[in-house]
Amino acid sequence: MRRLLLSTSFIYFAVFALNSPVVSAKADPATMPMERDSKQGLMKIGLTSSLFRDLPDALLQIVMKPFSAVMEQQTGMSGSLVSVKDARLLAQQMESNNLQLGVFHSHEFAALKAKHPGLTPLMLAVNSSQPLESMLIVRQDKKIKGASDLAGKTVLIPKTVRECSYVFASRQCTVLGRPFRNYCKVLVANDPEDALDQIVDGQADGVVVERHQWEYYKEEKPGRSKNLVVAISSEPFPPAIIAYVPANLKKDSVDRFRNGMVSAKKNPRAADLLKMIRLSSFESIPDNFDKTLVDLAIKYPIEASESK
Repeated sequence: MRRLLLSTSFIYFAVFALNSPVVSAKADPATMPMERDSKQGLMKIGLTSSLFRDLPDALLQIVMKPFSAVMEQQTGMSGSLVSVKDARLLAQQMESNNLQLGVFHSHEFAALKAKHPGLTPLMLAVNSSQPLESMLIVRQDKKIKGASDLAGKTVLIPKTVRECSYVFASRQCTVLGRPFRNYCKVLVANDPEDALDQIVDGQADGVVVERHQWEYYKEEKPGRSKNLVVAISSEPFPPAIIAYVPANLKKDSVDRFRNGMVSAKKNPRAADLLKMIRLSSFESIPDNFDKTLVDLAIKYPIEASESK
């Protein structure tokens, strides 16, 4: 049975991206909707390091080559990607115009928006096949119904879960007055399948996984999965947000970037490149998104992710 860890897949993508002809600067002009504009200069784009929590910094530039390739194909603008250690520093770097664009987790962006009102969402980076929704899975006979039942229990977190799962788990416990790791015994598992097997076998009390990982396990192991139940689940988190500071970018550059990247899903070559970094599309900011951000900031203050 296939058990591909996220770190392994990223290394594969890194090697592929480094050698792939579709990432080369010599891409077929017929597939490029815009000619490169040398007057645009180099756009510096910051990413919070937790977006790639299992990826060594040395590999980030290689792995993110597909993003740069899509950007140049779709907008004619060149981009340099920079890993930033946390969301607060990323916001500061953008306000000082050291970075022109930033890629944030949605909950981090929401929490920082009040302190950095200049930060403006530009578009969403979407993975439609892996929505950001987390859950705590337990054995049916454990009688764990909520976070208050986790005190002193052993909880597994697979290496491959994304930041939203850590934030979700942390928030469940911090609302009860204690940081996650002080509330229960947290152990790291190799992958979701192994972790869920351990719960079935009674080796741990619960596991935090993402919905697509749980659905995959139920499909692959229907018999064993019948011993498990979802104790707690999160609401869907919005996708990652690409943001900018309007005072630091010309409107025509912003429009050009947004329109080009949103249309990438219609370009077969760009769509293939996006798959390499686990994205299906870039999408415009939806209506009422301000309310979504306010709700997120209330439910998931940025301190919640720091207490994990």
